[in-house]
Amino acid sequence: MKDTSGRLKTEMSELLTGLLYVVGVGGMFLLLIGPHEAGHFAFAKLFKVRVIEFSIGAGPKLWSFARNGTLYALRALPILGYVRMGGMEAG
Repeated sequence: MKDTSGRLKTEMSELLTGLLYVVGVGGMFLLLIGPHEAGHFAFAKLFKVRVIEFSIGAGPKLWSFARNGTLYALRALPILGYVRMGGMEAG
């Protein structure tokens, strides 16, 4: 009878290590992107430019709320962010 518990523990350990790497890289992107986009947001507010949306991440919204005409959103993929300002619409 083979002992598969050692192999299972190794596979679980590798899976958790990979998951930790993915979460760590995503967290680092958020730490870099968040303050960068907050700078755009702060200057837009300083110069009285209407901010339509402040978003961290890309893809589908995980969480959002609106306040004072601005939609604040956290999205699924932490690889980029954006500040959508009034007057940036095409056309």
